[in-house]
Amino acid sequence: MITGFNTDVEYNKKTYHVQTEDKGFDNPYIESLIYVGGAIIFSKRTSYAEKIAVGISEKEIRALMENQHKTIIAAIKRGRFEALLPGKDKKEVKAPVEKEEKPSKASLDEMIQQFVKQQEQKDIVEINLLEDIDFYAGGSYNFMIKTESSLSKVRIANVKITAKLISTMGPPVDLFKGYTNTEGKCKVSFSIPSFKHGNAAIIIIGESKEFGTGEYKILVKKKL
Repeated sequence: MITGFNTDVEYNKKTYHVQTEDKGFDNPYIESLIYVGGAIIFSKRTSYAEKIAVGISEKEIRALMENQHKTIIAAIKRGRFEALLPGKDKKEVKAPVEKEEKPSKASLDEMIQQFVKQQEQKDIVEINLLEDIDFYAGGSYNFMIKTESSLSKVRIANVKITAKLISTMGPPVDLFKGYTNTEGKCKVSFSIPSFKHGNAAIIIIGESKEFGTGEYKILVKKKL
């Protein structure tokens, strides 16, 4: 089971908490939940059972999780879930919905698929490590990354780089902050706290005014 993603999204004076988790090979599906005020207003499950038979890697599962998580966040930022808020006056809903009293889950799934296609067509920040690294709890690391646009492959300078530790043991922790140079590269250095229980992942975030935000995620391993 891979460490999940948790993101708070502000839209129209409301905070939407998006949680995406992998349920593991025993329950091979990815589940995303949207919470508002502690209540679940939307859920989406994506099965990868068929891919287990032919073989699916942790990296591929993480990519599925990231894609679903980002797509739902994009939909929130465009007001697609306002119609599901408790006590919401449907006349005030700005997002297009089906002509029925309550939007069905199927119609929302269609919206999400639409955003998947839109995200695939956008030229966004792409982060790559210049060497293969296994991250372990208690380890110290010093490595180079490069940023480029996902479609045009243009190197991006002055990208704000933030490395965070996301874990089941506590809130996110900032490990590093810096900026890419004129070649789109940045030297990243940090130490990972030791832990024996729970799960953790490193998330490297790149923020660009021109190309938006991109992320690189990798699971933190425990030393044997």
